[in-house]
Amino acid sequence: MTVVGAVSATGAAIPPLLVVPGVRLFMEDIAALSIKGSAITGDPIGNVAHLKKRVVLIVDNSSTQIDAQATETCVEYGIMLVTLPANATHLFQQLDVALFKPFKDCVHDLMLERLCPINDLAVRKTNIIEMACTAYRRALIDKPTSAIYGFRKCGIWPLSLVELRSRLVFV
Repeated sequence: MTVVGAVSATGAAIPPLLVVPGVRLFMEDIAALSIKGSAITGDPIGNVAHLKKRVVLIVDNSSTQIDAQATETCVEYGIMLVTLPANATHLFQQLDVALFKPFKDCVHDLMLERLCPINDLAVRKTNIIEMACTAYRRALIDKPTSAIYGFRKCGIWPLSLVELRSRLVFV
């Protein structure tokens, strides 16, 4: 599953888009979305057709995320695509710097809570959706100061060449 998260420099987080494997989504999967406004799809393009505001999409330069079709889709929907230098997301991607670590830690803890007591390694899609929503709420929605910190620490907002340079290691 892929969780698409977005936050602003003011700390506001929009509900997540969950991209799940497989074509079929059952009512129980959709009902597991516990964050109002969140969306779920089996289509890798997601729901970009519903965007109403200008969007800047910052992604790493991974070939798993950026291909000709993804670039064409961004152009088609007016999305400004910014790709970071290869192997640099831990330096400049504000979500990686401040939010995804707590998100991943929360998912890990929720998985342990669920799997250890029942001694069963099988997890249903519905359970994963529930855990992803809980972790997203705890790491992104409930902690707007973390998003603000991420933008500031990366030097993205307020724009700071000093912060940008401080994250680089010169040899």
